[in-house]
Amino acid sequence: AIFGRNSERDLLRVVIPLEVLGGVLQAGGGISRDEREKGYPRRFRNVPSAGAMYPLEMFIYVSCVEGLEIGLYYYDPNHVLKLVRPGVMEEDLQECFMQKELAVKSSAIIFIAGFFQRSTAKYGERGYRFALIEAGHIAQNLNLAGFAAGYASINLGGYLDARLDQLLGLDGLTQSVIYCVCLGGRSAENQIN
Repeated sequence: AIFGRNSERDLLRVVIPLEVLGGVLQAGGGISRDEREKGYPRRFRNVPSAGAMYPLEMFIYVSCVEGLEIGLYYYDPNHVLKLVRPGVMEEDLQECFMQKELAVKSSAIIFIAGFFQRSTAKYGERGYRFALIEAGHIAQNLNLAGFAAGYASINLGGYLDARLDQLLGLDGLTQSVIYCVCLGGRSAENQIN
């Protein structure tokens, strides 16, 4: 998966099975183990986090996932998807993205959002840096899990921050989108043999 992964610039909107999306999300930020009986205050996730503060959450705009209605979802790390807002959002997303076509080509778009007070409460301003580093961990896991399942992805950092935060219901100050990962099918020239 590491050597085969690439950024698919020509995503195809294809139906992604719910189990595949679930596996990708689990790899990106699901619970990996519970060691509270050993004195740790919270359960651990599938990505490293400074002080296990986990300042990041994932929201997913689903447009073509088997068994899910179109809309915006929140991924609870306990491996539960919660519908935040039903309905088509492509036009609104196009207004946010620099690469507008990704809003209509993606089967699902994962938004990695920082809830900064979780890490800044412990680490002060350094907590912002930790949140940014951790977004990279999550994005790479999402990319590798998607690739391993036979799907394509592209990471997206070109968006209008305030507009996207508002669309997702984030305050833009203590909560903000840091990174996006678009999932879909591979173009014909990038099919895996």
